[in-house]
Amino acid sequence: MAFQITGKIEVIGATTTITTKNGSVIYRREFVLDATRYNPDTGEPWDNHPKFELGGNNVNIIDQFQVGQRVTVDFSLNGAKYPDQTTGEIKYFTTIKAFRITAAEQQGQRPAQAPYQGQPAYPPQQQNPFPATAPTGQPFPPAVDQDGNPVENPDDLPF
Repeated sequence: MAFQITGKIEVIGATTTITTKNGSVIYRREFVLDATRYNPDTGEPWDNHPKFELGGNNVNIIDQFQVGQRVTVDFSLNGAKYPDQTTGEIKYFTTIKAFRITAAEQQGQRPAQAPYQGQPAYPPQQQNPFPATAPTGQPFPPAVDQDGNPVENPDDLPF
């Protein structure tokens, strides 16, 4: 399952190499997104700074972006469990793997970087899934009088 989030790039890490037990090399890179939102009632910020991981052939897709730039990141969550070597207790870890990054201004256009081979392409998200009017053409929310009661419409048919 894939997810999507938009925010400003806060940190771009360097590419690191990890040599596995069998001698193969894995490339890895991390970046942090500032995806802070604001409480619509109080205006207080809800801090959100997820750290994403890029791996393999995808480590360079962040190169065309700079810190402070607003981007949309397509990502997947991956988790694993392992036994702790000293206690034998089962532990868990989660990684957030980014596979596509686009400039936020390009959201209805072609992505800045195509996904890697085998990754499904997803249709662009609908701009406003909630219309300003109800399906009957009436404004939403419906008009109310000073007591909070709905204003009666002469054409009050349910269809």
